[in-house]
Amino acid sequence: MRTRSRSKNNDPKPVDRPTGCEEGLRKRKKKRKVKKSGAARREIKRLQRQKIQQNPKLHAAAKKKERARWKKRKEKGKLTKSKDLPRRQLKLLQKRRKANNGKYYLKKKQQNQNLSPAY
Repeated sequence: MRTRSRSKNNDPKPVDRPTGCEEGLRKRKKKRKVKKSGAARREIKRLQRQKIQQNPKLHAAAKKKERARWKKRKEKGKLTKSKDLPRRQLKLLQKRRKANNGKYYLKKKQQNQNLSPAY
């Protein structure tokens, strides 16, 4: 049995919990959370969104929440329209969008070629 001293009047008070070094007791192992890869997390999120979209009540609630989030971000000034950007930033944005659209187009084209049957 372990004793613990009290700060007010140094009288030891017995404590009834085991110390962990007695026979027959094992230390508990901490459960580690397993981090999922990016693809696994994306898949889980996709399934959650799909489930929400199938249920009209959940979908309406999610839309309302997203709309409130959008309004809040707009009020804080975190959202900007492209017409309000300076010319140089607008050009950079257009260049980046063009590159991303090209990548997306090529990716979809390749997927469609892989799915088409070979005669």
